[in-house]
Amino acid sequence: MAVAMSRHDDRYLFRRMAIIALEDIGLGNLDLTANLLAIAGKTAWRAAHGGPLIAAYFAERLAETPKDRTFCNTACADLFDPSLAVKRDAWVTSYDEDELCAIYADPDKTVMERHIAGLALTGGLTRGKGAEKEYSTRSKEKFFATLHAMGIGQREVDIVKRGMSIAAEGLYVALPIVFPMVKYVEVKPAQLTPVIKIKGVLSSAYDGHVQEGKSAIAYFAKSKPIQEFVKEKFPNGGHLPCISSLVFNVDSISMSPYLKYPFAQKIEKIERELNAMRFGLTLSEFEGWMYVVHENLHLLTEARVRVTK
Repeated sequence: MAVAMSRHDDRYLFRRMAIIALEDIGLGNLDLTANLLAIAGKTAWRAAHGGPLIAAYFAERLAETPKDRTFCNTACADLFDPSLAVKRDAWVTSYDEDELCAIYADPDKTVMERHIAGLALTGGLTRGKGAEKEYSTRSKEKFFATLHAMGIGQREVDIVKRGMSIAAEGLYVALPIVFPMVKYVEVKPAQLTPVIKIKGVLSSAYDGHVQEGKSAIAYFAKSKPIQEFVKEKFPNGGHLPCISSLVFNVDSISMSPYLKYPFAQKIEKIERELNAMRFGLTLSEFEGWMYVVHENLHLLTEARVRVTK
């Protein structure tokens, strides 16, 4: 399929694969992410060195490598923090460069505040929609000077630069925030859920990018076991984004044979902490919700069947 897509629209294919690398691979394989982003904009080079075969190679590598969605979870996290709304709007129109650089580099600030500071500095913070959409002013030199001061390595800096060049939706801003966390996070052997064996669940029921998956997850979120569990935290509804995230997390655990490795365990813990933060949950609450979702996944399959009838 990658070969056929490359022949049809090679430039679009590689831009999408670059986004996939940042959104779904991330820390799981930074070398692969860096290599893919390095050639994503080199259409002529790809045509001269194998064309569709290069697309097939990277498609296979993306499918087989360990997955990590911490960049995506970080990029989404600030959207769920209403306390940052005023700063988001203010920093689109004007900001103090030095102040935002200090916020972005400060590990004691929240992940959400650091992320929107980085977005503002890179011209990726927005306000409004359509023709009225405004963008923050890019302070590229200050931003990369801050990365240097933070001790971010050249490979990671290159990923950020190339991510910025393809306008990768703020994913590149998350990398320098999340990457240093791996050094310090501690995971005890019994702290993470073991690999879950899931049978009989249709994979397309998980896919929140297509209408069938969205509808299935929406029905699943309304099921009695899920409603009973979430009513205390979300008494007035509004829990669908959280359930969608939990479905993604359970799916990634079930598909990951890599959780036996310490590095993968650290990434998994960071992902859970970020998602718990997004929805105002403690880590233990979030993991408890993961268990409830897993135990009721048969309802997700039933919902998936229901929406296709």
